[in-house]
Amino acid sequence: MLPATVLQSNALDTPFPS
Repeated sequence: MLPATVLQSNALDTPFPS
C-alpha cells in the first residue's frame, strides 16, 4: 500500500493498523 516511511509516520497520526 504505502511505503514503510509513510506508513510509520501515518500510523502514528492515523488510526490505521500496522
